[in-house]
Amino acid sequence: GLKRVMEALNAEGIPVGTIYPALNREPFIENTLGSRGFRAIYSQERLNRYRAENHCPHNDQLCRTTMAVDQHVLVGAKSDVDDILTAMAKVQKGAATL
Repeated sequence: GLKRVMEALNAEGIPVGTIYPALNREPFIENTLGSRGFRAIYSQERLNRYRAENHCPHNDQLCRTTMAVDQHVLVGAKSDVDDILTAMAKVQKGAATL
């Protein structure tokens, strides 16, 4: 999976990580929607509609399947970028064993 690919790239000296958490799934959203203040201002129908609109399966998939290379890693010399590409090719070649 993605975690193993990231671990393999990190082992090759290429710092990669996830892009960001799925913000639509952060607990603060439900905490806010369920708060006394929001329940006083908005109807239950509107709160439920917001919950439905906040369902973002494509974003969820993106957050589960995407990795990022920090920008500072990409602003080095051309040889640094070549090292990144070499490491990625090596990991891709061995992906079946991850």
